[in-house]
Amino acid sequence: MNAFGGILQIKKRDLNFNTVCCACSAFLLSLYIFFPLIPYRSTYGIMSAFILLIGDISKTKALIVLQKKDMIFLAALLYTGASLVIAGNSYTGTEIFQIFIFAFFIFHLIDISGENFHFFILFFSVFSLAFMVATYLQYYGSNIIVSFIRQYFISNQEAMEYYYTLESWSSYCGLANTSAENSFFISFAASVTCAKFLGKRISLVNVVLYVLCIGAIMMTSKRGILLANLVMFIACGFLSKKFQVKKNTILRFIISVVLLISIMAIINMQTSALTKLIERFKTTSLLNGRDNIYLGLLQRLGTGFLFGNGFANTYLYYSQGAHNIYIQLLYDLGIVGLVLYVWYFAVNLKNAVQSYRLSSNEETKEQLLTCFYFQGLFLVYGLSGNPLFTGNMLYIYFVILAATQNLRRKINNENSHTYIQQSV
Repeated sequence: MNAFGGILQIKKRDLNFNTVCCACSAFLLSLYIFFPLIPYRSTYGIMSAFILLIGDISKTKALIVLQKKDMIFLAALLYTGASLVIAGNSYTGTEIFQIFIFAFFIFHLIDISGENFHFFILFFSVFSLAFMVATYLQYYGSNIIVSFIRQYFISNQEAMEYYYTLESWSSYCGLANTSAENSFFISFAASVTCAKFLGKRISLVNVVLYVLCIGAIMMTSKRGILLANLVMFIACGFLSKKFQVKKNTILRFIISVVLLISIMAIINMQTSALTKLIERFKTTSLLNGRDNIYLGLLQRLGTGFLFGNGFANTYLYYSQGAHNIYIQLLYDLGIVGLVLYVWYFAVNLKNAVQSYRLSSNEETKEQLLTCFYFQGLFLVYGLSGNPLFTGNMLYIYFVILAATQNLRRKINNENSHTYIQQSV
């Protein structure tokens, strides 16, 4: 079964109850994540978790095993919950805390399902590519996109007015409700295609798809996510050792750069996306007013440096959050809470890197490169956005963590088997 290659191949012996449950759950979870304004959205989320739970229970050895890094997040959750209670009843804080719990729950259910996590990656990839295509269609004035959204996914006039307002600012949402969500969702396909063309053999199709994803992200005008993608592209190049000074890698790099520049130029000729993005860098500050938010929170930090001022108290001053998950964690939970969450992020990122280096299977290495790319993207974007406090972004991150953990377990089993054979 290879979801990362774009084709799902299932053998008859793989068609069991747990597999079917995972496929259904993956589809429902994709609807829940990618379309936050879809009617009956909460029902899809509950059904996804319930079906996945039933599938896991059907397995003979379906047990939740907490690892050391899981205990870090549990400690962070307990600390966050205590902060929320002490700070008083906060609707926003309670809602976000519930998102944290649900994300952690889904993470463990997918982890138990084993290699069936491929279904989640497959559906996320398909939905992500659909958002990329929809962005270009929206730019070219296709009424199909707008009517589709109005009829099925956006049920209120206020949301549609915001959708049109962003479009008038040359910030395209595609199938999403906001341009930030759109660019983040498209980034998932970018992570998969980047891992593919940095694999053993260069694939021009994946190079083209990656550039089209970057072009679509440019059309959303979200500079933070664009820069995060470019940072992770370079990081993946070094991790995969494709940017080393060797004849073959130099040729690969030259071909990739030429294709990147050519396709981006074509996209810019048709959409002026790159030109408009450059203009935004020239006409507005790099942080676009976020520096005032950061400074304001740090000035109000006061005695809350150690334990914070109460979870979600940032929203009392800034309704859309700090636009920096690290500063928001520091203000809300203090240095103690910040260290717990950053520790958890770092351990998982390190796990992806180590697993990649330990693996000798090319397909597994591509999958782990995808995991590394998206984990890094989440953390880099966190410097200028709110992915940790946005449910549909956090859920994708935790699915990637489940994939990383399953792949690490697979590598350990393979290496253990190889060691036994060598010993015999």
